[in-house]
Amino acid sequence: MSYQIIKPNFISEFLNKEIFKTKFITFDFWMLVHLFTGGLLALFFDLNEWNKVLALLIAYEVFEVALWGVAFRPEEYYNIFWDIVIGMLGFYIINFVRL
Repeated sequence: MSYQIIKPNFISEFLNKEIFKTKFITFDFWMLVHLFTGGLLALFFDLNEWNKVLALLIAYEVFEVALWGVAFRPEEYYNIFWDIVIGMLGFYIINFVRL
C-alpha cells in the first residue's frame, strides 16, 4: 500500500499541465521550476563550479525517483534528462547575465 504525502491540488495540477509534448520531450510548467532552480543555484556557485551544480541537480532527480508514488508522480526517464538540462540552462543564463 502506498501513501501520497502530497495530495493533488491547484498548484500541482497547474505545474503538471503539458505545454508541449513529443516522443522525446515533455514541456510542462515544472520546466519553469527547474529553470528557476538552476538560476537560484547560480547565486551560490560560480560558472567554473558547473560540475557541482550538475551533481546537485542529478542528486535531486535521484531523490525524486526514490520517492515516486509517495511524494512525486512518476515521469518518463527522458523527462529526468530534460529536467537536468533545463536546470543547467537556468544556471548558465544567470551566470552569463551577471558577467
